[in-house]
Amino acid sequence: MQKKYILFLIPFILYICLLSVMPQMEPDEARYSLIASAMNQSGNYVTPHIKNTIYLEKPPLVSWATAILFKILGENDFAARLFAALCAWGCILLVYFIGRRFCDEKTGLYAAMLLTISLLPFILGHLNILDIPLTFFVCLSAWFGYLALQKQSPQYFLYLFYFSCALAFLTKGLIGVLFPSGILIVWLIWVGRWREIWKFFSPVGILIFLAVVCPWLILAQKENSDFLWFFF
Repeated sequence: MQKKYILFLIPFILYICLLSVMPQMEPDEARYSLIASAMNQSGNYVTPHIKNTIYLEKPPLVSWATAILFKILGENDFAARLFAALCAWGCILLVYFIGRRFCDEKTGLYAAMLLTISLLPFILGHLNILDIPLTFFVCLSAWFGYLALQKQSPQYFLYLFYFSCALAFLTKGLIGVLFPSGILIVWLIWVGRWREIWKFFSPVGILIFLAVVCPWLILAQKENSDFLWFFF
């Protein structure tokens, strides 16, 4: 048990300790850092800005997280990249749990180790961009959706699916909903369980999703009259 925790601590340290090795890169890292900084300076956390220019191409979840970290840790490369690093570490933990569920503990650990030493996730996990947070929330959504489809599964897994989809939506828009939903629907068709697609429909789950995403959508529309037309 102690060895397992050490194996999870190693990637955590690797991701955290190397966040400040390189300066932030143009254009994406600098863009999201500027948005977070502008949010703290202006107090406007609804409409993202870059040097007084409105930027509504992406939802603000990552910018919100970065703005919070800037307030706690100061505006620096470490704080700017910390949320992405935590999401990358979350992906490693998620892969472990998935491997353990499908096979056994050893398989989960090996899968997590392989992801830890994979170059592309390691690089992206050290950058203040949307890719790794989106990956984490999409994978989390798909996993909760899979668990919700199992026999005698607790209802809260379905609610967590909707909640995770909402976070993925606030990370990068509709792709955060279409990817996990599409993956699960294709899987159900592939394994001959297409009649169970209806199980995804949940009035409570829809309310959870709307409760998470609608406040920002409504406020952004109030501040920018053409926002919804542009965003969707």
